[in-house]
Amino acid sequence: MISLGKLTREADEKFLQKLKESKEDLNLNIEDFETKKIDEIEIDEKKIFKNKFELAKYLYETLPNTEIETRVWHFLVIIYHQQLLKKGKAGEIERFYYKDSFHNKHIHLLKSPYEFYQLYSKKPDLIEFLFSNPVNENGAFFLEITKRPSIMRNRQFIKVCKQLFCKEGKIVGSVDLLKRLITLFNQYDRTYDMYGMPSEKIISDLLTRHSEFTDIISD
Repeated sequence: MISLGKLTREADEKFLQKLKESKEDLNLNIEDFETKKIDEIEIDEKKIFKNKFELAKYLYETLPNTEIETRVWHFLVIIYHQQLLKKGKAGEIERFYYKDSFHNKHIHLLKSPYEFYQLYSKKPDLIEFLFSNPVNENGAFFLEITKRPSIMRNRQFIKVCKQLFCKEGKIVGSVDLLKRLITLFNQYDRTYDMYGMPSEKIISDLLTRHSEFTDIISD
């Protein structure tokens, strides 16, 4: 176990530079970065996560219940980076180094699943199927939802999504059909109360009006 900390500003710049320079295997050691202890919280630096859900649950239950600074996320990335690599590489820098940009902030491999889980912490079974990927992968469904904050926060949408696309805890159906569902939700929301309408009613209307959803229900 080690104490939770954050990178200093200089160490954070060093971390970013390491990511930019990394072409092959990325090997980071937290002892090579100057850090500041921020809380009396300890984290299990040796813990192995079987999927994104287990990772998000652990982070939610372990981290302080306050807004978490970006440099804390970078500290945690260094701690767990070996699990986050894909074939030894970091991939897109924003997967490791959080940037508050409209296009890429949802792809961070720690912050994004933590924030999604946080929204549904009282009912995590609703979103578990979206977190079935390994910790080093976001997954197409996960990305399509998390890049749209209003959709991500819409509990009725998540319920409908689970009823349509989840079979035995696994995702079925195409990401194109998910995008179609998102488009329809946004259209219907102009006329109907999509937050208050029961998910069963929404699905019934979808099946009546849009035959493309019939196949995944009948499979």
